[in-house]
Amino acid sequence: MTDTPRRLLGLSDLHLGRDCKEITGFEGSVRPDPGFDVAFIDMLRHYTEGRESEWRLVFAGDFIDFVEGVLVPDEKGPANLLLTFEPSKEERSYGLGTEAERALVKLEMTLDYHRAFFEAVAEFVRRGGELVILRGNHDAEMHWGKVQRVLRRRLAEWAFRGSDFDLDDLLAERGRFQERIRFAPWFHLEPGRVYIEHGHQYDAYCSFDHQLYPVSPSDPKRIDTPLFMFAMRYFVNMMRDFMPHNVQAWGLRDYARWMRQRGASGALYTLRMAAGACL
Repeated sequence: MTDTPRRLLGLSDLHLGRDCKEITGFEGSVRPDPGFDVAFIDMLRHYTEGRESEWRLVFAGDFIDFVEGVLVPDEKGPANLLLTFEPSKEERSYGLGTEAERALVKLEMTLDYHRAFFEAVAEFVRRGGELVILRGNHDAEMHWGKVQRVLRRRLAEWAFRGSDFDLDDLLAERGRFQERIRFAPWFHLEPGRVYIEHGHQYDAYCSFDHQLYPVSPSDPKRIDTPLFMFAMRYFVNMMRDFMPHNVQAWGLRDYARWMRQRGASGALYTLRMAAGACL
């Protein structure tokens, strides 16, 4: 990736993969939502088609949602990945954890669910565009080198599928392609021009003690767990009719109305899950 100034196109909080709900499902919705992918593809083409080498695309955090995806694969795993682990009993109830191998499964499922989206990104980079991926609080698993390498490789596979390069030229082109993809652990800076970060470090419930090394101090194979992760994993993800990004403006009356609509059994279930998340 060069330091040459380019036109900037920045997007944040796309949360790709939040529709991977293999355990709980999404009430009344179809997964994935093709309209979401189409809107992104249309926007990317509108700004960059024919001039991709002039552009730098910045995904400014929470690009892929490793937190809200709730899935446990069968023993075969996703089509492009051979499982190297056995999901635990807890994972079969709440979804896969944050280890690199678990994150790879979530990544592959997200790539499959939103293939059109990622094919458009791959074509953008193939035509000379640059891609910067910042970490947010929902995609801290981008810290893992394995996750970065697999995402680069899968994008390259789509970009050069069916190409007529000979082997040496293909390897050289893929190498240049992957060099135009950068993972930023905290922020993207172009001195005198722009500073971009996701901003979760300024939220006490979403911040990591060590943003540059967001691993658990008790188990370095896992990502650390800020308070929001506990709430998402053990409560919010289990509620089919509770979308966190739809309730940010709710007050006590809104929550009371939601509880009444769930009925007695639904309210008891909600209280039980909330209590479990606090333990």
